[in-house]
Amino acid sequence: MSQVNIEKTLEIVRDINDYIARKEKDLPYNINVIDELHANENAHSRILCKLLQYKDSFGKYRILEDLIQYISQLEGKEEFANIKISSPEIDQEQERIDLWVRDNVTGYAIIFENKVKGAGDQPNQLARYIDKTLKQGFKKDKIFVIYLPHDEHEPEEYSWILDGKNYKKDFHTRYVNLSFKLHILPWLKEEILPNCIIKEELLISAIKQYIDHLEGLFWMRPSQKKMIMNNELLKQIGLRTDLGFAEQYNDFIKILNQLSEATEMLRSYRQSELDDLMKKFVNFTKDILGVNDWSINDQISTGKGWFQIYNKNWKTKSSVHLEWQFSIDSIFSKARYKMVLHLEGGWNKKNFANHLLEQCSILKQTNSTTFYTHYFESNIPIGQMTDEQLNNFLYGVYKSNDIQEIIKTINTVNEKM
Repeated sequence: MSQVNIEKTLEIVRDINDYIARKEKDLPYNINVIDELHANENAHSRILCKLLQYKDSFGKYRILEDLIQYISQLEGKEEFANIKISSPEIDQEQERIDLWVRDNVTGYAIIFENKVKGAGDQPNQLARYIDKTLKQGFKKDKIFVIYLPHDEHEPEEYSWILDGKNYKKDFHTRYVNLSFKLHILPWLKEEILPNCIIKEELLISAIKQYIDHLEGLFWMRPSQKKMIMNNELLKQIGLRTDLGFAEQYNDFIKILNQLSEATEMLRSYRQSELDDLMKKFVNFTKDILGVNDWSINDQISTGKGWFQIYNKNWKTKSSVHLEWQFSIDSIFSKARYKMVLHLEGGWNKKNFANHLLEQCSILKQTNSTTFYTHYFESNIPIGQMTDEQLNNFLYGVYKSNDIQEIIKTINTVNEKM
């Protein structure tokens, strides 16, 4: 973009922001708990997981079964009607899969990939999840994939490919693109909420809050619709109020293109700065723990919200790892960061976990894979730290009594394996 276009675009953005700020003062008071918690993709996955786990008084997974029926009625998705639900395991973030439904009784499995916040597709992502499900004994023709984008964009081709095999064609009839805006929101409003019974008060409240949150995300709340562009704003951004939309269509397109180009520039700049920051995070981590012994899997900068640290010498490999869990936004806005210890890949079901619990008093199992959770606090957000401050903060974390005791315990168990 030329300097003139950048200045004009920024002027338009300022005018729009000023307009919104003035109109927001006239809106009725609204509070939504999910809004206030700044839900990221993981939070949306947790909410959907809880909804799908719901069982009615007859032991039926009513919401999950309703979703399957809803999908089976979409054009070309009739094969979803074959899915049978009996005793499903419904997990969130198990084996890095956003939502995973596995029913060992009926032999059916469903993989959910959540992109409500627009996170990019990772190489081999869907293919890896399919491969993991196959390795658990599920037959390919009984595995289904549900992709949950913000809009209707499709997964990248490389997401379907693993070791030269492309799963996309095989899953054509057992894959569905289920957009949050065009499918999930209407399904919740029109199919699920009206059929909740009165005594399910908390469920009704949760669904109403989630519907309102999604409407807010897509600017569909009734109060937001009152803020639709009017003559006041048209004048401010240089459009004529005496002409209709058709007569000014090309001008609208020009403005939209300018805004889109400026957005991409800002996103590129933000990602570049974030990548530089996370490179420092990785390098300082390796330097403190020992670059030759430790391996890192950074998924903070991709928007997934996790950063794994595991020892190359552990026989458990990455199945046992320390993991930071925080969002991109929290890097620049918060000074409290979550660290957990995960036992995955089946290790949480073996005697290995018992040895850990016996030898380390700070370990306590809180869910199927988490055996330690702690929030490490700093004086300022990570994004505001100098290199020296970031290094000192990470040194304090990794050399803390808790982390050193966990590492020592796992090393001891590793020697006996």
